[in-house]
Amino acid sequence: MEDFEIDKDIAEDLFKLAHEYMLEKLKNDCEKVFINDIKLENIIKTVQLAEKYEAEMLRKACLVFMDENFEEVFRTQNFKELDVEIFIDLYKRNDE
Repeated sequence: MEDFEIDKDIAEDLFKLAHEYMLEKLKNDCEKVFINDIKLENIIKTVQLAEKYEAEMLRKACLVFMDENFEEVFRTQNFKELDVEIFIDLYKRNDE
């Protein structure tokens, strides 16, 4: 099977399906799309996706971004939407 480029517009749907059907290569390819698109405007949604679909590579990339940009991330409206349990779990697992 040839490689193909995953469009950001369908990446979330593909990510869900890849997780559901345990298609690890497709899941990893989707993670890379999200990693390359991490920015202040979408970091919380991306963290939530990483947690929901147990995407370790994406979770780590989100943590790096959040660490490097904590003050800006903390001030976003979306940060208030991040489940406290997810936030605590993210940083706890990062310390392990």
